[in-house]
Amino acid sequence: PVAYLRRSVVNRVYERSRRRAREHQRNGLMIAGEIGTTPGPTGGVFDAVAKLTLDQRTAIVLRYWAGLGDREIAEIMGIRPGTVRSHLSRAAARLRKDLS
Repeated sequence: PVAYLRRSVVNRVYERSRRRAREHQRNGLMIAGEIGTTPGPTGGVFDAVAKLTLDQRTAIVLRYWAGLGDREIAEIMGIRPGTVRSHLSRAAARLRKDLS
């Protein structure tokens, strides 16, 4: 029982450390600034993307600006490819709604 408890605590510490590292990496990919209007012809798109959640913004930027595939995005974000597709789908629906 003591070894099991020790291993459980160590695993939890590792999990928290990995989660923080992934979050730090995602924050480095997308620096969220204040939402405002950007002058010029693409201002509406940038503003709409800025309103998305951090995970959705990251997935959108990596897909459409960096040209990465689901597996590459999943690896960078530390999530599953299916979750990437979910983020992309929800982000696209919200962008369609906001930009129409």
